[in-house]
Amino acid sequence: MKDSASLIDIQELSYRYGRDAAAFLALKNISLQIKQGEFVAITGASGSGKSTLMNLLGTLATSQEGVFAVSGENTANLEPDALASLRNRTIGFVFQQFHLLPRLTILENVMLPLNYMQPRPTATVRAEYQKRAMELLGRLGIQDQALKLPTSLSGGQKQRAAIARALLLNPAVLLADEPTGALDSHSSTEVMKIFAQLHAEGRTVILITHDPEVTRVAKRRIELKDGVIVGDFEQPGIPLDTDAAPKPSTPDVPRPGWFSQWQSLAPLRQAWQALVSSKLRSALTCLGLIIGVTSITTMLTLGTAAQDVILKIFDRVGADRIYIGLDYQASRTNTNGYWQGVHVDQDLPSLQATFADYGRVSMLWGDFNQNAVVGGVSTEVKLDSLGSLHDFVDQGLKITKGRMIAPHEFDKAGAVALVGSDFAESMFPKHYAGRYTNPEFPLGEIISLRGRLQTAVTIVGVLGKRDTTFSEKDINARIFVPLSLLMHYTTDKRSTWISVVPKPGVSHRWLADSVVHYLRLKTAMKYPFRAEVPEEFIGQIMLFITIFQALTTLIGGLCILVGGIGIMNIMLVTIAERIKEIGLRKALGATGRDIVWQFLVECMLLCVVSGVVGTVIGAVFCNVVALVGHAALPEVIPRQLLLNPLGLILGLGTAVVCGMTFGMMPALRASKLDPSEALRSE
Repeated sequence: MKDSASLIDIQELSYRYGRDAAAFLALKNISLQIKQGEFVAITGASGSGKSTLMNLLGTLATSQEGVFAVSGENTANLEPDALASLRNRTIGFVFQQFHLLPRLTILENVMLPLNYMQPRPTATVRAEYQKRAMELLGRLGIQDQALKLPTSLSGGQKQRAAIARALLLNPAVLLADEPTGALDSHSSTEVMKIFAQLHAEGRTVILITHDPEVTRVAKRRIELKDGVIVGDFEQPGIPLDTDAAPKPSTPDVPRPGWFSQWQSLAPLRQAWQALVSSKLRSALTCLGLIIGVTSITTMLTLGTAAQDVILKIFDRVGADRIYIGLDYQASRTNTNGYWQGVHVDQDLPSLQATFADYGRVSMLWGDFNQNAVVGGVSTEVKLDSLGSLHDFVDQGLKITKGRMIAPHEFDKAGAVALVGSDFAESMFPKHYAGRYTNPEFPLGEIISLRGRLQTAVTIVGVLGKRDTTFSEKDINARIFVPLSLLMHYTTDKRSTWISVVPKPGVSHRWLADSVVHYLRLKTAMKYPFRAEVPEEFIGQIMLFITIFQALTTLIGGLCILVGGIGIMNIMLVTIAERIKEIGLRKALGATGRDIVWQFLVECMLLCVVSGVVGTVIGAVFCNVVALVGHAALPEVIPRQLLLNPLGLILGLGTAVVCGMTFGMMPALRASKLDPSEALRSE
């Protein structure tokens, strides 16, 4: 009959390895009660079933044959997460191989069970348990080792650290598996004194051992043979000198405040430690993902910057204008000959009035060669005309020195001129006499024109240098005069080409087709016309850049895919290397969710670090390119910081998604490992 005072109650319990006909029966109809405060040694030869019984006592394994109850609760009815919680609050494990995590300090190892306590502890609770951990280490004589890594401790010190870990949450049962098996005789004696002290304080201690000397210290000995209890004896136990325990030292330890908060980020902190412990492998694993993120960030940033530069270049050469005129090539075979063009006085006002609601119509007068004489030096230049301030703005002209042509000069054939930057530099060298007598030089200097125009003009402004990427190479060496001045010296007041600047919201192509149709109707459909719409050309360039960005992003995505598969592979290798760690975490109370989170955080951290590094490399590369571009084309490419938010979001977001996607399968695989099998793995 069940004893109501039993802490552990086992009734007719059997355990089989395997489920088929060849399953091995490791325990056979075991019945056993262990009361609170007992000191029990379970012994037997190798293969007797000691380890299997220990796994059952520690709830690392369960059986459906018989009853195993802890504090009156039948473990067969508990889900895996409930069993994990039961282990965490009820059972403290001490293992033969210590199972201290090598990347954690001794204090962090002792605090490990706190990570799996339910409900999750607050920072205040963690601070209290940190104080308790230091007290335990002091009591066990290794307080001065609290901030060291396990590799710097002796075997006896490691076992004491393991005992401190087992005692942290004040469990009902202290379950030790061959606690002296890996120790020398002196360390074994010291460890057994500790167990004797704990029993004297009223703790329940269960030792699994084959060492007769260890067995004799216990007050009760249970002997197993071939999976059956063959002996259950009370014994006096060998008294040990428990007063000879080491006295605690008082080293400088971390303050509870920040350390407990740092401990609350245990999965993230331990994930980072796992990465830095294998720097080269982590770096090589990240490489594919870094390349992918770098390419995505770079192409999105540079592509957007290139589009802005191209728009700026076209804007400088009047990209918003539509050019409409006679199709000379088609006119070669036209029986009606060549069209004379739009007359500036007879036709232009009507044309402007017709399309006034949709855009601004201007005459285009072809540039022509003209002799210009400055200071007795003659040179051939191209002369352009401006009909109004609108023409000046539409062509993207800018004045760097002087003033604009005045309205009355536009209307009344003012003898003034705007000169290009190259013209000003070439025609007014350093030795030019007027440079030293004219404080506004070259403003006010006279240019004598010989050719179609027979007049002298005064320079009133110097134009800024224009980019020649999409315009004629001599654009900066031209002279611009009012159209009215040109009309004053010519009888040919017709032009076969006009320009139209659409109003905001008006379709460029629709307006171009409408003006072409108007001209065809006005000429009785006798002449062929064509329209050049720079906006469409810009759109084609932008489309090409977008397609190039998409293709490069796709290549980057493939790099990320390959990198993600590499990360998943390395996570599987990491899990295979850390099977015992997984078993330990489960023994200390980790649920499947905790294990998934632990390894998922590692994978995500690996991916996020890759994303950050790739994004930084991409941003630095883009800004180096921008700096070089500014040095080469300062007028077109400004000095700027290139930082594309979409590239940053996409790069980092892809890394996070990659971590979730490629880390989930290894993490789930780790969470399903059997804790008893994991602890026995080599």
